[in-house]
Amino acid sequence: MMEVGAARATIAAIASTRLSLNEAVFRWCLRRADRNLDQRGLEPALAYCLLAADSAAYHGFGQLASPDLERRLLGVAAQLPVPPPPLPPRPGPVRWLHVMDRTYAIGGHTALVRRWLSLDPDGGRHHVLFLSHHGEIDPRLVEAARATGGGVDALDPDAPLLERAMALRQRAWTHADRVVLHVHPWSVVPVVALGIAGGPPVMLLNHLSQKFWVGGSVADLVLNLRDSALEWSAAYRGIARNALLPIPIAPRVSRETGSTARRKLGLPAGAPVLLTIGNGDKYQPLPGLDFFDAAAAILRAEPAAHLVAVGPREDPRWRALREMSGGRVSAVGPQTDLDPYHAAADVYLESFPLGSPTALLEVGLLGTPCVRAPRDVPPPFSIDGAAIVGVEQPRDMADYVRTAVALIAHEGERRAQGRALASAIREHHTESRWGKYLRNAVQALPDHHRVYSLDGAEPLPPPPARLLGRAGDRRSARRHPHRHPPGRARDGPARASGYDAGARPGRALRGPGSGLAGARTPAPGPHRVRHRPALDERRAPRQTSGAPALQRQGLRAMRWLTTTRSRRRWDANGSRKDSASVRRSAGLIAARSI
Repeated sequence: MMEVGAARATIAAIASTRLSLNEAVFRWCLRRADRNLDQRGLEPALAYCLLAADSAAYHGFGQLASPDLERRLLGVAAQLPVPPPPLPPRPGPVRWLHVMDRTYAIGGHTALVRRWLSLDPDGGRHHVLFLSHHGEIDPRLVEAARATGGGVDALDPDAPLLERAMALRQRAWTHADRVVLHVHPWSVVPVVALGIAGGPPVMLLNHLSQKFWVGGSVADLVLNLRDSALEWSAAYRGIARNALLPIPIAPRVSRETGSTARRKLGLPAGAPVLLTIGNGDKYQPLPGLDFFDAAAAILRAEPAAHLVAVGPREDPRWRALREMSGGRVSAVGPQTDLDPYHAAADVYLESFPLGSPTALLEVGLLGTPCVRAPRDVPPPFSIDGAAIVGVEQPRDMADYVRTAVALIAHEGERRAQGRALASAIREHHTESRWGKYLRNAVQALPDHHRVYSLDGAEPLPPPPARLLGRAGDRRSARRHPHRHPPGRARDGPARASGYDAGARPGRALRGPGSGLAGARTPAPGPHRVRHRPALDERRAPRQTSGAPALQRQGLRAMRWLTTTRSRRRWDANGSRKDSASVRRSAGLIAARSI
C-alpha cells in the first residue's frame, strides 16, 4: 500500500492541474452561452448551460455551485411566459409533484422516491413527472404513485429545452401544491421552469451532496439526506434554507435463511462472507485509497473468507483479486434481487473512494455489521448520519482491514454490532421517525415559491476539492455520456443527460429537463410511455437552429477533455499560476470543438 503522505502528495499534484482544466472548460461553456444570449438564441444558450453543468458535475473544479451559471438560467426563465396565478388551495389531499429526469430499475435513487410515496404520513396525492425518460418506467414506482391517488407522466425527451421548461412551469402552477426536484445535477430545465417567483413552494433533494449541481436558486428548501450534506449545502453552495430528511428505508424480513442463500449463490456453508454493494465506478482506486488492496489484505488474513461484490462486473482488477484469492471473490454485476446476498452476508464492507449509503442502510437494517470507509474518505464521500454515529470510522486503510478481520473472527461482536446498527437505522430511517422529519421540513416551507441568490457559495477547501476532481475524472472515464462513439446504444447517464452522439441531422439537442408540452403516460401492463400532443399554445417557440452543430461541438470538446493525450498536455503545460497556459489550453479545447 502507498504511504498516506506520499498518496496525498500524488493526489495534490494530479488534481491541481486537472481542476484548472475542468474550470477552463466550464468557463468556455458559459462564454458560449453568453454569445447566444446576446443574439437571443435561448435554446442553444440553454444547451451550453447544460453542457457547463454536465462538465462541472463529472469534472469537478472545486466548486459545488455556480452563481454565474444560475444567473444565466434565471435570465432565460424571466423571458418565458408567466402562467395565470394559481387557484387558492382546495380541500382534500395535498398534491405533490415529484420531478425526476428518469427512473432506474436498480440503485437507491428511484427506490427513495418510491418509498417517499409509500411512507407519506399525511396521505398526500403524489404525481411523478419524468423530464427525459426513455423506455419502460419502473412498475413499482407507478404502483406506488397510483396507490396515493396520483399517477406518472413522462415528457417528450426529444422536445427542445425551452418547450419542456414551459410545460413543467405550467404543470407546477396549475396541478401542484408542493414540488420536489429529484433531478440529476446538470438538470437545467427545472431552474428555467421555476426561475420566477410565484407558484407552489419547491423542495430540492440533495441526493449527490459531494457533486456540483444546479437548482439552488429555485429551492425554497434543500432536503439533505445526511448531516454532512446539510453542512456542505450551507458552506459551499451558499444555501441557508436546509432541512434534514434521512434516506427512507422500508423494514423487511429476508425471505431466505443464510444457509439457503449461500447454497443458491454457490458459497461454502461455513465460510465467512463479506458483501459490498455499489456501482463499479465507486471502487476505482485513487492513490492511497485502493479498495482492492484492502480487500486483498482481508482475504489473505482470513483464508476461508469469501467476498461478493454486487454492482461491479468483473474487470481486470476484480479478476486479479479473484485469482489472488484462489477464486474466493465474485463480482456479480448489478442485481435486481438482493435478498440472497443480504441473507448470506456476515460483514458488509463500504465501498471507497465513493460510498453507497442506501446499500449500507439496507444491509444494516437486517442486523449485518458494517465496516465504514477509512477517514481519508470523509463524508459526504462516505456515509454519515445519526444512525451511523455508533459505527466507528477506521483511521486509515490498515485500520479498515483490521476492523473487518476482527469482525470475521468474533461472531459475538458481529451480532452485537449488527443489532445496535439495525436499531439505530430503525430509529431514523423507517416509517414513524422518517415521517416526523418530513413534517418538520414541510413546516419550514414558505407559502409561495421565491427565487434566491447563491452569492454566498464558497469554494471547497483543497483536500476535498482534489478528491472530488480526481474521483470525478476517474468515474467519468467509464460513465460519462460524451465518451460513447456515434451510433452506439447507451443507457443510464447518457440518456439522462440528453446528449446523443448519433443524433440525426436536424434533431434538437436534448437536455435533462422536459415539459408537459409533450407529456406521456405509462400504458397498462408493461409501463412504456406514450407521447401526447402539445397542450400549451402559449409555450415558448422552438429554437432549434444551430443545435446539431452545437451538439457536435460540445461532444468533441468533451471527448478531447477526457482523452489521455489532453490530460498529459494539460499536466505538462497547465497551471492555475500560469494564466497564459490556461488560456492556450482552453482555446485549444474550443478550436478542436468546431
